[in-house]
Amino acid sequence: MGVSGKKACIFFYGADDAPSCSKELKAFDAAGKNFTTAGVAVVGVRNAAGAKGSDVGVKLFVDEGDAIRTEIGIQKDLFGLLGGRETYVVDASGTVASVFNSQFSPEEHVKTALAAVKELPADKNPLEDFLGKLGLKF
Repeated sequence: MGVSGKKACIFFYGADDAPSCSKELKAFDAAGKNFTTAGVAVVGVRNAAGAKGSDVGVKLFVDEGDAIRTEIGIQKDLFGLLGGRETYVVDASGTVASVFNSQFSPEEHVKTALAAVKELPADKNPLEDFLGKLGLKF
């Protein structure tokens, strides 16, 4: 997905053209600058049947056979009829800082993710780290 070593917001949803999923996609797209300013990559993941095409600026990936959902344990909702809708915020070390699960509040995923992003540790300045190793302060 191209987020290794970076802060990321990864959201799982059902289909590009489903009404609530479209709301979520548009909300993440609208908040894109907020995530970019915070140095956070945003990635959307849906199953192959849900990949209809979308004109949002968010990177979107297909989860073939729900392999990723299965691997991380995202449960299906509504008696197994709907793929789980979950959002993860991950720090640069790969530690999950926040998980939000709500099938029926798609826009809340963005609000919750942005709040979690504000709590992530600031990026280290490579020059400051180098000078610190030399015993110098930046």
